Amino acid sequence: MVNKQTLVYLTQILRENQVYYGIGGSSLLEKLGLDVTVKDLDIMIDPNDIQLVDKLFTEYQDKNHKVKDLKFDSLYFMELSLDQTDVDIMAGFKVNYENKWYEFPFNKETPTIAINNIDYMLLEDWYVIYYLLDRKTKVSLIENYFSQTKIIDKTRVSELVKLELPVDLKLRLTKLLNI
Repeated sequence: MVNKQTLVYLTQILRENQVYYGIGGSSLLEKLGLDVTVKDLDIMIDPNDIQLVDKLFTEYQDKNHKVKDLKFDSLYFMELSLDQTDVDIMAGFKVNYENKWYEFPFNKETPTIAINNIDYMLLEDWYVIYYLLDRKTKVSLIENYFSQTKIIDKTRVSELVKLELPVDLKLRLTKLLNI
């Protein structure tokens, strides 16, 4: 569960220190009105901000919880526990899909959208991430959202198609351009 005050507190610190970040995962889906359970807070940061973020949040770091997941990895990963909220801060995120690693670039060039003064990643980005993570339920939820709302950042989808991604995912992204 995510404490909303914790979300505001963390993002305020990130903004005040000019850290480029984006909230993603289930928190993003929930914010857009999708019916999901939010268990933790996923925050992507620009790799250039790793040292600063490490200093800002080291006192909240959960040093007891070290889980290695063979499905994904990152250049930087910090897990925090703050006000009963589990927070994952990542940079250089990559996913192992069908025995090949795909890096998802998040940096100051990656678009975000501000909602109530909090920067969220784009849903199109998490469509790619969830697809690579083989989270079929969330992929389906997002596809239904796009189909029903017709709200798609086609510029972002066009950029995502240019990334090194599996052919099947590129085909699905291309279909989104026609909605």
